[in-house]
Amino acid sequence: MLERWYEDTSSSQVRDWVESFMTTSRCEVCSGGRLRKESLAIFLNDVKTGKKTNIHEIVKLSIAKAKIFFEDLVLSPRDTEIAHQVLKEILQRLDFLLNVGLNYITLDRPARTLRAEKDNA
Repeated sequence: MLERWYEDTSSSQVRDWVESFMTTSRCEVCSGGRLRKESLAIFLNDVKTGKKTNIHEIVKLSIAKAKIFFEDLVLSPRDTEIAHQVLKEILQRLDFLLNVGLNYITLDRPARTLRAEKDNA
């Protein structure tokens, strides 16, 4: 019943009330990455530094740090050819988020924390 109220309401007061009954727990399979283990097993390999980074590590970065990460990322020629368009899109979206002043947020934040900041702004 509470789940339906939470999903169906447009009232922030009702959402806040229902959220007071919710708890957050860390998944043992993904260690809180909120992704399937198959997705977490894929890494970007920076040939310049030799560091391998998966998506969970990237989304824990702030928008500003994620932009630096992708700007500095050096892939193999083959991986660069494959990822060129995707990396271009990622950088454009990160630029947008920076331009609207969201440089401090991380992409792994629960949606309700973003809403709370919006309501308090």
